[in-house]
Amino acid sequence: MVANGRDILISALAVLATALAFLLRRSRWASHALLASRLSYAALLLQALLYFPSESGYQIGPVKCQWTFDFALGVHSLQNYPHILLFGLFFLLTYAQLWNVRNAMVWSAVACMTMGLFVELAQGATGAGNCRMRDLIPDGVGVLIGAAIVATARKVSLKRVAPDAS
Repeated sequence: MVANGRDILISALAVLATALAFLLRRSRWASHALLASRLSYAALLLQALLYFPSESGYQIGPVKCQWTFDFALGVHSLQNYPHILLFGLFFLLTYAQLWNVRNAMVWSAVACMTMGLFVELAQGATGAGNCRMRDLIPDGVGVLIGAAIVATARKVSLKRVAPDAS
């Protein structure tokens, strides 16, 4: 599956709007920037959910998935670097939409894993791609990497803001 120009444009717009909202989060334009970020994020979600149906010409059938796997296949799925990278980025984008929400990291992780499940089910229902539940493993690794980035960034920013105790 190769993304077309529209998919790339929507993804780039979501990343840019989110970065802009992050940069402006303490300015007088924060609410407008966050709204633009959330609208572009919603477009990204819609585009992601419609990608596989559009690839199949909107031919939807019964879901055909590989629901079970063994340990070796689970470990092998950790080589699915595109899933790890995309879901790490998706976690960061999701967290950026929820930065002022209580338990934002938990909600972001839940949203990402739910999206991973929806992607697999869409692949199984359309035949565009391979529906393998073991792909949720690299999705989860991507989420963990995204969460580690957020936790590290929060810790660094707290050290920078905290007064010097010496």
